[in-house]
Amino acid sequence: MLEGLVQVYMPDFKYFDPEAARRYSAAADYPEVAAAAIREMYRQTGPCVLNEDGHLKSGVLIRHLILPGREDDTRDVIDFAADEFPEGSVLFSLMSQYTPMPGLEKYPELQKRVTAEENRALIHYLQVRRLSGFWQEPDAATEEMIPDWDLTGVETTSESAV
Repeated sequence: MLEGLVQVYMPDFKYFDPEAARRYSAAADYPEVAAAAIREMYRQTGPCVLNEDGHLKSGVLIRHLILPGREDDTRDVIDFAADEFPEGSVLFSLMSQYTPMPGLEKYPELQKRVTAEENRALIHYLQVRRLSGFWQEPDAATEEMIPDWDLTGVETTSESAV
């Protein structure tokens, strides 16, 4: 339905491991569905095209949030992108901004931040796999980046969204 209408797709690819997808998102089929969706996005847009300023004009930028202790899963997502698409045809955004949040007591493995060492190793892996794109430094994960979730600054209306 979106063919010919979207110039840039920026999908998240959260997990490659079906067990992680089941545990954290109750969606064991997430990896296969996400991979199929990203393949379709690429089919629609083709290889990345940058404008004269270096901004993405068309194509796919795959985003992945590193989770603490899940480096193998991150490598698998990177491998998917590197193996699935020709070199330089998609962009990859490796995000290290994960910040533990209250209410995740049943996931003790997620009660810490991504370490600088984990982040450096995964940035290196991204480069070894020759994926173009972006990455964050570990200091991107700060409490300042967490919204208050109290709707401050959000305008509301009594009308329903269409």
